[in-house]
Amino acid sequence: MHSFGQNEKPRPQIPPFRRSLRDALNDMTLLVLGIFAILGIITGMIYNKGNGWIEGVCILAAIFLLVLITAINDWSKDKKFVRL
Repeated sequence: MHSFGQNEKPRPQIPPFRRSLRDALNDMTLLVLGIFAILGIITGMIYNKGNGWIEGVCILAAIFLLVLITAINDWSKDKKFVRL
């Protein structure tokens, strides 16, 4: 009877937060928006040296917050699913 081991399912592991963060960063729309934000920073600094960079930096900050919120939301859903 003991030669086949126990009949138990392995408990699923909670995926790490960095995996949820990586998945949130793989959105093509956000990547394109980030590229254009960087281009906006560069052109803003060329044409308006004083404060032309502000718009691009604000867009990058918004992208960062969006990715962070999405990753936290996905990670918490994964944790709840594993507990279920």
